[in-house]
Amino acid sequence: MNHPERVIIDTNVLIVANERSPQATDECVIAAVDFLERVRNESVLLLDSENEIYDEYRRYCSHSGQPGMGDAFFLHLHRSQANPEHVAIAEITPVEHSYAEVPATLSGFDKSDHKFIAVAKTCEDETPIVNCVDSDWSESAALLADEGVRVLELCPTCLKACRS
Repeated sequence: MNHPERVIIDTNVLIVANERSPQATDECVIAAVDFLERVRNESVLLLDSENEIYDEYRRYCSHSGQPGMGDAFFLHLHRSQANPEHVAIAEITPVEHSYAEVPATLSGFDKSDHKFIAVAKTCEDETPIVNCVDSDWSESAALLADEGVRVLELCPTCLKACRS
């Protein structure tokens, strides 16, 4: 897999890296940790202008950077969020319980994930949303792709196991 230059990371990736997702296999945890480490060193993380993504990360991760690797990533993000080599902010527009950037065809998608879709829709280069264990992304893959939203699945075998 070519590592993307810019990424949008679903919170479940940090939760998996913290080993707090019961459905994640050991291989999935390793994939999440490895991916987050590569993001720290090689990618720009996209966040939203409303701080929705950052606030969600904060609800699931510790500012101390411990005890998990998702926490360590969050601490790195907290310390480097003003550095454009590490973080970029996408301007999104809240409307009622969603965002103006979310296409009507995706209005039925999990509302808590609309912020990730809104950020993705601001990107001309189809910056991927990275996922580990949320099956909604893979179940809606065709619809998301039709709308130009790319999803990078780190743990596709876990998703298959989770659905059966």
